[in-house]
Amino acid sequence: MTVSMADGLSILSGIIHRTGMAFLWMEMDVKAPVFIGDIIHVENEALEKRETSKPDRGIITFLHRVINQKGQLILEYRVKRMIRRN
Repeated sequence: MTVSMADGLSILSGIIHRTGMAFLWMEMDVKAPVFIGDIIHVENEALEKRETSKPDRGIITFLHRVINQKGQLILEYRVKRMIRRN
């Protein structure tokens, strides 16, 4: 549930909203539990990008860190997505 909420926040942040073409891979590391009433936010970092053979798309790998209201790292996950290029 937490990664679902975090990914929704990341997508709607405007960084990749309406550019996603395919979800390719994910690796997740859970650091601590999330409790009812916790408030979370997500910090996003682009780790790697590469072009594909098609000029209208590329592959990008992000690191997403989910942090609670106490500043604790709850989980982090790396995700690789195919996105539309301009």
